[in-house]
Amino acid sequence: IEGERVRLRVLRESDAEAMYLIARDPVVTRYLPWEPMPSANAILPFIRDQEARRKRGDAICFAVIDKTDGRLIGST
Repeated sequence: IEGERVRLRVLRESDAEAMYLIARDPVVTRYLPWEPMPSANAILPFIRDQEARRKRGDAICFAVIDKTDGRLIGST
């Protein structure tokens, strides 16, 4: 899915490091049901769970990609 400034695609395990850079920030996670992530490996269970839910047809989690530089800037 593409918009003017961002592209959405399925979240994948290779996004762990980029997700960690976001999810380690206490300001970002303040209103989320989990604490800041201590490492990129700590976010892998979340990503794997999202993949399993997508495959079951229960939910879908998208990576939000900045179209100017291809950088992951969030998820939804």
